[in-house]
Amino acid sequence: MIIIYDKSLYLQREPFGEIKRRMLNDIFFYSEQRLQRLAHDQIWKGKGTESDPFVIKNANILGQAILINNSSLYISFVNCNFDQAQFEGCHNILLKDCTFGKLVLSRCKSFKINTCFV
Repeated sequence: MIIIYDKSLYLQREPFGEIKRRMLNDIFFYSEQRLQRLAHDQIWKGKGTESDPFVIKNANILGQAILINNSSLYISFVNCNFDQAQFEGCHNILLKDCTFGKLVLSRCKSFKINTCFV
């Protein structure tokens, strides 16, 4: 299950700053619990642990924005494309060979970025 922000709430919160001026189709919010459920539903590789991180490969998240909030799960995004991505209070994330229209990091720890383009 994915929570889609109401656009009016999104405009008030402004999690992506300038996005408010050019609205994307949908904004998807992922908490740690939602990520675990999504990993189960979509059969992601891994368990979200240090020794066995979730691996998300070749995802194209275009025409929408994502916000991942307060997660300590171990997640590797490999060769993914994002229009807008924001990570708030996240730990243990790896971004490898990804492209971003816009990337925002806030209060993140153990966050690695390898050969990505913004």
